[in-house]
Amino acid sequence: MLGLGTMTEQLFESQAASLFVMHAARSGRDPLRTRFGIGDAEGSGSGASRAIRISVETLDAYSSCLAEELAAPNMGLELGQALPRGVYGLFEYVVRTAPTLRQVCERMTRYHTLINPVIRFAFETSGQLAVIRHFVTGRPQALGRQTNELVVATMLTWFRELEGDAFAPIEVSFAHAAPLDLSGHQTYFRCPLRWAMGENRLAFPASLLEAPIPVPDGALAQVLERQAEAVLATIPVPAPHANPWLASVRRRVAELLTDGAPSAALIARPFRMSVRTLHRRLADAGLTYHTLLDDVRRELADAWMKEESRSLSEIAFMLGFSELSSFTRAYKRWTGAPPSRSRSVADRP
Repeated sequence: MLGLGTMTEQLFESQAASLFVMHAARSGRDPLRTRFGIGDAEGSGSGASRAIRISVETLDAYSSCLAEELAAPNMGLELGQALPRGVYGLFEYVVRTAPTLRQVCERMTRYHTLINPVIRFAFETSGQLAVIRHFVTGRPQALGRQTNELVVATMLTWFRELEGDAFAPIEVSFAHAAPLDLSGHQTYFRCPLRWAMGENRLAFPASLLEAPIPVPDGALAQVLERQAEAVLATIPVPAPHANPWLASVRRRVAELLTDGAPSAALIARPFRMSVRTLHRRLADAGLTYHTLLDDVRRELADAWMKEESRSLSEIAFMLGFSELSSFTRAYKRWTGAPPSRSRSVADRP
């Protein structure tokens, strides 16, 4: 049986791991969590769970063993059909508020790094066919059976909530091999299934792409998209030796700013590390916590200052400053000019 000690892949923040841990907790038994070195998945009170840092290999091994332990071979498939709203945070909200199915797919592709830096979404059309793809670069089995099925079932659940329960894919493909019993999959997906395809795919009629989706609050949808763009801007572009942990730290800082400048302790908590360890790892990357916080704020400020609809007071609040004067001083330090002057210069013909 595999344990954490054999897992050498990089760690990433996984919402799926949290869902599996909480599912096991509800069942009243999870003897595997300690063996795999997996922490708690505490809820936030809003339907979301705290992402757990884990490697792809550990996630696959743990979820497979858990499904066997619980005698629930379709665990991921069934969880994906019944997830509460908000589990995937900002990514989910910005996807759910898209005005058309085409934009749902485009937003999945654009904002997937809001979930973690490991997974990838891609969207393609060919003739009468539209395809949303989910994969992990360099791993033909993607995230493993349970998580693959969780992801694909979740996508179809969202699509049916947006388009109606009659929505049926043309074909669904999975990265992993076919399980022995396909009855649950056939009942839910209601279409031909393909297996061991190296990635997960959901194909549906391209004719559905432009049909309008009722958006309850258009203004809120715009705010969510701006916020997603701003958080995305703080995530470094992946490079051959990119630091996914640092990207996760920056993402967490950006997400918490509206409640004020987050403390180092608050940032360190979901990574299951002490403040001292956080400072040491930042130092290894040539940073201090103060410089990282300042850098994230500056990147967000640069993006939001270009949006004329945002007032300076709103930007100050979104950056976690208690007063506009504090933002003004910081912005002048960053750029050499107060934000009011930058706005007036930008407005000149």
